[in-house]
Amino acid sequence: MKAIEKLEAYNSNFEESKKAHGSDSTNRVTLPSVKINSKLKELYNSICQCGKPAPKFKGFCESCLKNLKNQYERTLQEYLPVADQYEAIATKKHNFWKKKAALEKKIQAYERKAKEFNFDFINEEEEMLKDEAKGLKAKLLEKRNEIEIIQQEHYFKIEEMKAKQKILETLLDDKTKKLEKLQNASPTKEQ
Repeated sequence: MKAIEKLEAYNSNFEESKKAHGSDSTNRVTLPSVKINSKLKELYNSICQCGKPAPKFKGFCESCLKNLKNQYERTLQEYLPVADQYEAIATKKHNFWKKKAALEKKIQAYERKAKEFNFDFINEEEEMLKDEAKGLKAKLLEKRNEIEIIQQEHYFKIEEMKAKQKILETLLDDKTKKLEKLQNASPTKEQ
């Protein structure tokens, strides 16, 4: 039936194009007469696709219909797990895009707030903090220099004390030697 309708549509389009272009061509497909059309319809309705005569259901016998139904059910059973997987993946993707859209809205809201926000006082506070940090660094350097000076002074005092100690030790050694000489010399005079 559909083939006949397609041929009729083709012929009508052909006739329209022929009138529009004014040419006479032999490309026209001729349809069988009305008697043949009715015979084709009768043949279509009287034979099943498997070849059995007198189909009960619009060109299909019961066995072909059962086979089609079984094939449909098998295909449906094969499709159901895939459909469940597809549904799960589609749900995940949908949730992902939903979350992404929500995050993009939040980002836009924060950007708007940031544009409206006055950062001048923050810059002033930052400058004040930088100045304080510079002042603290300068004080730290002063204290380090003072500590180094004090360490140098103590080092020099220690070195001076060591030098005095050596001098005193040598004087003490000299005095003890003289004393020993005197003690050694004085007993010999008494004898």
